[in-house]
Amino acid sequence: IAGFFIILEDQYGVGDTVDLGAAIGSVETVTLRATTVRSVDGTQWTVPNGTIVRVGNRSRAWVRVALDVTVGLDADLLRAQQVVQTAVNDVCADPMHAPSIIVAPSVVPVERVTTDGVVLRVTLRTKPGSKAGLVAALRVAVRAELDAAGVPVMVLADA
Repeated sequence: IAGFFIILEDQYGVGDTVDLGAAIGSVETVTLRATTVRSVDGTQWTVPNGTIVRVGNRSRAWVRVALDVTVGLDADLLRAQQVVQTAVNDVCADPMHAPSIIVAPSVVPVERVTTDGVVLRVTLRTKPGSKAGLVAALRVAVRAELDAAGVPVMVLADA
């Protein structure tokens, strides 16, 4: 009966990226009895619908991009923020990425301070399926702009 409600309520469908607790990946099939999910490493998981207690659907409406940029403790933070904002705006204005942006990017100037440096956080919302390419482009552009501006970059990581 669980499969009936999954289908009726349109909780997820073929092609959606889901987290079913026991399996995370792309849905390949949904039947009344089971859901088949293909993980990033290629493993095919068959999850009986009756055992699913929670569903995280990463393919609905929008996804959040959060990129932490750690600059040196001695970096000019105002300059670093301006450089990161410029790089992010340039990537988001690119015709390849612009159609997928739902909420404009913002840069938090001091997300936190660590032993590695000061963390600036870039956030934005994008359409599902476009996050990976957008994050890769952001990393390249932010790193290149900070290097060109002479701002020491310690770490670029997903938040």
